[in-house]
Amino acid sequence: ADIVKNNGEYLFVAGTGTLTGEKAETVTVIKALPAEEMAVASTIVLSENSSSNVIDECIEIYLKDNRLIAVMSRDSYVMDDETAYGKSSTAVLYYDITDPNEPQKIREHIQDGKYIVSGITEGGSLYLITEKSVSESETESVPRCTVNGTEIRPETENIFMAVNDPGAAFTFITVTDIGDLAKPVDCLAFFGSDSGRLCVSGNSILLSRGFISVEADKYGIRRNLTEIYRFDIDGASVSFAGSYAVKGFLPGNPVVDEKTGWLTVVATGAESTSLYVLDDKMEFVSGLEGIFPGEKIKSTKFYGKNCYIISGNTPEKTMIISLADLKNPQKTSVVSTSALNDKLFSA
Repeated sequence: ADIVKNNGEYLFVAGTGTLTGEKAETVTVIKALPAEEMAVASTIVLSENSSSNVIDECIEIYLKDNRLIAVMSRDSYVMDDETAYGKSSTAVLYYDITDPNEPQKIREHIQDGKYIVSGITEGGSLYLITEKSVSESETESVPRCTVNGTEIRPETENIFMAVNDPGAAFTFITVTDIGDLAKPVDCLAFFGSDSGRLCVSGNSILLSRGFISVEADKYGIRRNLTEIYRFDIDGASVSFAGSYAVKGFLPGNPVVDEKTGWLTVVATGAESTSLYVLDDKMEFVSGLEGIFPGEKIKSTKFYGKNCYIISGNTPEKTMIISLADLKNPQKTSVVSTSALNDKLFSA
């Protein structure tokens, strides 16, 4: 997504304009060719911020075939007994731009929660992820969305909850088939996660959250653990694949292998650093323990068939692990981080 898109002939520029003296969120459609005749073909008015109780802001736009998709954050304010209550939602507006001179609005998708991230899969489905906080005053806490005014709620089997000290917020995921808007929107809600620790790898959405182990070890110490939850997008549907708890915290994002669907992640704690390989159901396949003893891990990167684990000690060192065989990851070498950077980015 971006705020400027083009289809080779027209530019589509998201921004804030003025309509009848009021600010309005717009997309300006500009005929770009021939350059000497560049002119505005049309203006799409996404929202007029004429009401002080509702504030919209266009975050980004997508261009897919003859569809223009605008994603907007929406903050609503309601007065109740002289007390103001705020509500965050995310609006996704779909336009048919077959004729750029006369774009036609064809869908309005309103989703509970503040905007976190969105994207289009290789199959042409739009995923939208929002976070909805839960307040004590709410009678309906499970998030929902509306499509052209029709309400859609997650099915009971698509509502999940973290078991270890869950936070009071839902991560809400919806998936829409852009090419066939007649297909139903699929949705899934997960309670107790921190969407700030979310990443997308391929067609998988990965959430992670840290917690303290319930049981103490023989020294009476409770360990820091991180649970990783995986949700897979298949076509226009989203489903929970599984979860796995690793020791310590994550110095970098997990990554999903495109061919096998297996996930690789590095976790580090006070005592050691470990690498885990998990299958598409989040079950343990292989791993390495005791990596980089005595080193404080700064970050991890996955590139090609290698994992790079970067220490924060002085001087900085990087361990390279080969992932050519995911069933048998191998430590290959430890090199100077500066020397590695010079090698990777040299002309």
